[in-house]
Formats: sequence, structure tokens, C-alpha cells
Amino acid sequence: ICGLMIEKYLKDSIAGDARKANLDRLSKLNLIPPRIYKELRTRDSLDHLKDTTYLKKTGYWKTTTDTLETEDEPDLKAEKTKPGKNDKDSSNAPAKVKPEAVLPDNKKKATKDSINI
Repeated sequence: ICGLMIEKYLKDSIAGDARKANLDRLSKLNLIPPRIYKELRTRDSLDHLKDTTYLKKTGYWKTTTDTLETEDEPDLKAEKTKPGKNDKDSSNAPAKVKPEAVLPDNKKKATKDSINI
């Protein structure tokens, strides 16, 4: 193998029919053991899991289409990004009143219900 590699490097060709036949025979040999092929397939599979373009191409990830097409209409886009409007304060519900913490010195007041009036 080394002799053929050196000859190919130095002369850019292999001389002789016997040597060419030997080169073809060596190039068709499978020199990698099956265990190495299994590891290579496993590594490729793990790499493909991280590759989003591969996942989209093979159909593992399905992209949704924008049927409303709101991104194309500038009026709706401007309405989404009004500076005075805050998404967190959009509900008109009153703020919840949290009960005070019960400290060891303060006893909790008894609640009055319809039975204990």
C-alpha cells in the first residue's frame, strides 16, 4: 500500500497493468471492521440530532405556515409594537392581595365564617 501511495504521489500515476490491478484490488477491500462502522453510524446519528437543517429536511421537524400573514401587513405589525402598551398589564383584573406572613410572636386572627359569627 505504501509503495503504491509513494508512486502515485511522485509520478501522479501507477505504471504497469499488474500494479494497476493490485491498486484496484486494494481499493475495493473493506479494511474497516464492522464495530467501527457501527460507531460511525452512532456518531453521525447524534450529530444529525443537533443539526436543525437536517431535521427540517428529513421531516422530523415540521414547520408551521403563517396563515394569518400578519408579518406581511405593516398595519398589524405596527399595532403589535405600540410603545405605550405593555403585555403584562393587558388584563384589567385587580392585583391579588397576598396575606401577611405569620410570625412566631403574632397569632393568626381567627377567620369569621357563617357558622362562627
